Amino acid sequence: MARVAIIPQHLNDRYHSPCLCGDADHDGQVEIYGVDYRPGDHPVSGFERVWANQYARIPLDVQVNRLLSGIGDGDNDSLVELLVVNNELGNDSVSIVESPDSRSYPSITVWKCGIPPSDLAIPFGYTDLDRDGRPEIAVGRAWYGAPPDGGIVLYENTGDNRYDSVAFLSCPYVQHYTFRCMDTGDFDRDGLCELAAGTNWFVYVFEATGGDNQYALSAVCTLAVDTDFVYYLSSANDMDLDGRPEYVLMSYPGYDYIKLAVYESGSHAKYRQVWQRLVQGPPLFSDIGMSVGDVDGDSTNEFAYSVQGFTEIFKCCGPDQYEPVWSIDSGTGLCRLFDVNRNGRAELILDEGRDSLHAHCNIYEDTAGLSVAAPPEFEQKRTAAAAASIVSLNVMAAFTGLPPDVAIEIHGIDGRLVSRASGVRQSSWTWDLRNQAGNLVPAGTYFAVVRSKGKSTSLKLCVVK
Repeated sequence: MARVAIIPQHLNDRYHSPCLCGDADHDGQVEIYGVDYRPGDHPVSGFERVWANQYARIPLDVQVNRLLSGIGDGDNDSLVELLVVNNELGNDSVSIVESPDSRSYPSITVWKCGIPPSDLAIPFGYTDLDRDGRPEIAVGRAWYGAPPDGGIVLYENTGDNRYDSVAFLSCPYVQHYTFRCMDTGDFDRDGLCELAAGTNWFVYVFEATGGDNQYALSAVCTLAVDTDFVYYLSSANDMDLDGRPEYVLMSYPGYDYIKLAVYESGSHAKYRQVWQRLVQGPPLFSDIGMSVGDVDGDSTNEFAYSVQGFTEIFKCCGPDQYEPVWSIDSGTGLCRLFDVNRNGRAELILDEGRDSLHAHCNIYEDTAGLSVAAPPEFEQKRTAAAAASIVSLNVMAAFTGLPPDVAIEIHGIDGRLVSRASGVRQSSWTWDLRNQAGNLVPAGTYFAVVRSKGKSTSLKLCVVK
């Protein structure tokens, strides 16, 4: 890992949320959005990659005093939106700020959802949990009065810039705490999407049941230590290439250390912790962070964690085995892994000098290849998976060596179904890089899930221009 760029501003906000990345003006260059740490109303800052590893500030007119939470196109109108949380007169409100046209950056508030008094809102970006083509916004809410139980409210896109409350995912054990972290994926390989949400001592897994806006609580994962305080949860796909997707969890089991853990599903709605590591951490409520991404472009994800003063990256070295492969002293506890230059390798975005006049954001990229000791058979699987991981627009993505009678699904990075082929009987199949509506998909990261005889394998596809 080498530092390849410097952005001359702090980009991580004061509510333990790292910066966001997206391409609002559809020019093929990713922008990085963030909020200054200091309290009060502050403008959202944005920087865009202009060439090589040079970044220029972009014009924005968005204010936030609480949280910059998500980026995406929730109503499928090709206009990118920022999901913003502000606190007004003591109450939270969730807003969507949209680009006025497909060549501009977000600036117009097009939707706003007020949260009832005394509630605390932590939203999770955009997801299509029931896979009906209409994205949802998941908002974790905790009540300090009636009703007695906390949970998650799902707002679904029902038209241009319109979102209606369609479901409430109730949790009987959550009262004075909200869901701090959520992510989605088909964790138990049953073809249905799950939403995993962490709060204080539990991880709750809600599953779409197949009907429109129909969900059920499928599992409650009790942490190994009853004092754990869940801070981050990220879907990681299949890091150890065993056909079972994982999610990574960061929690506080004590006052001066943190726990990293990997959870996996062995069967439908059954989850277990398969790996953990205790690392020295800062006092409670200090800056800590975690992010998941494919750092070295081998089609399997790594995960990074940060505490104030130290950042480390872990890589899989065998079934349910993970070891550190890179570390650095850092001045913040927040980090983000994202493929900013779209070359198939996720960069590490890391702030430095938050409280100084020389605050800036460093971008690191893998330039030599992350290495870790692994059995030969595992390296062969990883090499085979990486061989087909990068494709280009206007060509076909070819899948070869397939067993008979397979089903292949292509999903976006948010879990949304893009394309599907069932009953493939040939040993090869090609994806024309079009979605189910016949439109060419934009550049970005996609995941192919190949299912045959009850087993599944996932493959990362990086579609580049």
